[in-house]
Amino acid sequence: MSYAGPGQPIYDLDLHRGSRFRSENAFPIRTQLVAPEAMGAVCTMIFAPVVTTDGGFYDSACTAEAAGARVARRATPAESRRYDAQRRGLGQTAAAPSQEEIARARLDAQISSESGVPVPSLRAIRSIESGGNPRAVRFETRVFRNRTGQTVEGHDRAAFQRAYAINPLEAVNSTSWGWFQVMGFHGFPAMYGGPAQAVAAFDANPEEVGMRLFKRWMDRPQHLAAKLAARTLNFATFARLYNGCCRNEPPGCTGCERYRSRMQAAYDRALPEWRLVEPYTSPIRTPGAWPSWTMWAIAGGAGAGVLGVVGAAVWAVKRRRARA
Repeated sequence: MSYAGPGQPIYDLDLHRGSRFRSENAFPIRTQLVAPEAMGAVCTMIFAPVVTTDGGFYDSACTAEAAGARVARRATPAESRRYDAQRRGLGQTAAAPSQEEIARARLDAQISSESGVPVPSLRAIRSIESGGNPRAVRFETRVFRNRTGQTVEGHDRAAFQRAYAINPLEAVNSTSWGWFQVMGFHGFPAMYGGPAQAVAAFDANPEEVGMRLFKRWMDRPQHLAAKLAARTLNFATFARLYNGCCRNEPPGCTGCERYRSRMQAAYDRALPEWRLVEPYTSPIRTPGAWPSWTMWAIAGGAGAGVLGVVGAAVWAVKRRRARA
């Protein structure tokens, strides 16, 4: 795209159509010369994000001209996505996420899709439960004592190892695992064929095991209320159902309120972070490329046409034979 800049008589613009918030899906229709007095009439037809000489982003050369900025070049697809994130309320100074942040966001989007928990809520849960450490484990002395009648003091991995030497299965069941600190008695040993295999799988790939445990917990019918609480941001209910706070505690227990307030604060941090990186989590479609469903529709239509022609030919042959 060429652009003469403010005060010049001719503008050479690529006219586009497409989603305002998914500009990478737009495709060019035509190029035409527009006189300054006609700019207002065509601005509503143009959406081609641009980068200005001062590093700013604008949805088109029109808005850049209105702001008195000089367009340097057309925005790349990645820059367009960054602009989309800014349009969602993050301001013109938001920095583009790193490749590591994008990879983590795509993983979170996968976990969210499989578990049914929105990404900001999911990130808040992970922050509270493990501080983002996929290898986090916490041995629960009281759970182990209730399940075996034996006491092993401590909560770290060393305490777990001492309990494992006594009763491997119940040691795994009495420990919370991974990103989301799901207790082992929610079927962790059975997922891998036994306690030794479960621990080995966790040590080899704690991220994968943590994801599977969280999805398994959320998929259980008895945990539907907790999933709905996470989806509707009812963190007080979620704290009670997921964390088990104040269970079997005397009246006046404040554990659930502490958990709720921490989760609300973590969610408030996660939401703007997710808004910035969310546009980067889906692959960029090449401008003008047909999506896969379009190709299937065309293939289906062509197949139906062929079947129709064959059917008509068969019917004509049968009719001629009948007349004969």
